Amino acid sequence: MVPAADGAPRAKLAAFLAWLVALPAGLPAADVAQGARPYPLASMPRWQVVTQPATAHDAAPGTAPWPLATPLARLGAPAGDPSAPLWAALEPSGEVWLHDARCGVVAGPDAARLVGALRGAKAQTLWQSGQARFHVYVRPVLPGETGGCPVGLATSLRRGPVIRGGG
Repeated sequence: MVPAADGAPRAKLAAFLAWLVALPAGLPAADVAQGARPYPLASMPRWQVVTQPATAHDAAPGTAPWPLATPLARLGAPAGDPSAPLWAALEPSGEVWLHDARCGVVAGPDAARLVGALRGAKAQTLWQSGQARFHVYVRPVLPGETGGCPVGLATSLRRGPVIRGGG
């Protein structure tokens, strides 16, 4: 049995829930989403790509060929700290420092090729580019962002996936 003192807050919560459920009926139809739909990745025109060379210790569920003409070893600009150890270091601030990382932006027809290749890959897939394998971390560049990466820090990995490496 619920004590009487708890009745008023529960009634307020029930009223708020009823208001939320009825909210779409009070909005213009064009402002109400009609069912969940995945966001079309192909509509994102620019992608930030952060790469890190794989080591002999890196195991992956598979390797995929890098789909773009620009080799991963030359994509973008250096974004890692070459003096960092081979493994990534998560700083207390949440910043991730990578050894020999590079960061660049892929746009135009290359963006469409990249999205096509990503569809068949897993997050742990290593990418073969030339004679080397790489970890690749990708995120869309959102409207209003430049997509640039400051030297020394791969910002797209901030509080992101667990970074694996050997050393």
